[in-house]
Amino acid sequence: MTRARWQPTARAAWIAVNTAAVAIMLGSWLGWQTAGDLPTDSEVRAIAEVVLPSRPLGVVERTEHLSGPLYGFEEDYSLIGGSEEWSAGYVSAELPLTTIDPVVDRLAAAGWEVGASGGGQVTATRGDWVMLVTAAGHGEQAGVWVQRGQPVLAMILAVLFGAGGAVLGWWLSFRVRIGLGIRGAAGFGLLSLNSVLVLWALGHDAGALVVPVLPVLPWAGFAAVVIRPMTLFGLLAVASWLGKAAWARWAAAPQPAVPGQV
Repeated sequence: MTRARWQPTARAAWIAVNTAAVAIMLGSWLGWQTAGDLPTDSEVRAIAEVVLPSRPLGVVERTEHLSGPLYGFEEDYSLIGGSEEWSAGYVSAELPLTTIDPVVDRLAAAGWEVGASGGGQVTATRGDWVMLVTAAGHGEQAGVWVQRGQPVLAMILAVLFGAGGAVLGWWLSFRVRIGLGIRGAAGFGLLSLNSVLVLWALGHDAGALVVPVLPVLPWAGFAAVVIRPMTLFGLLAVASWLGKAAWARWAAAPQPAVPGQV
């Protein structure tokens, strides 16, 4: 295939992937609005009783937001600069766990769907919750960590919006008559890293529908410290490129005659 032939196709694919990623974030975010509530403190204590019966439970910590910094309010968080870590909220509590092996059987007996275990950790799901249980020496703290599970609607909307975004991007690539230039190339280049993370998160969460794992928000990368400003400036550059293309199209169109003009 000659260079003249593959260039338009490569450009169209690049634009389609980036527009699909933006659409996936929007669709997933809309679907996540149907996510269930986190467990109450009493429900966390009941879960802890299953994990490690008759042992004292440490302080219960929680972050209720559906989308925000992982550890609650961060003083250095910036709407433009981003945050270090992002999540759909969590509830955690310390437990003096020394081994994970007996926990697997107790969770299964209590109705939890247990995933793969190893390295002193096990993940399990039940209803709207996904839980990570960690033994001492295998994480920041020994105990339980419970997050909201991914709503099925979030995956459905992410796929539908992503497909629509890809079609839109492909159509735009051939509809826009001007080259990418500095604005277009810079814009889609800045969007590309976020797009890779969005597609990875989508694949990860698709697997989470089958195997119990903690979900990853597809827009979590967009919230990160470096990626958020890159993505925002990328969107501005793409908007500027589209504006330039629209202006060029309007300028090239035949102008209506002015009455009385010779």
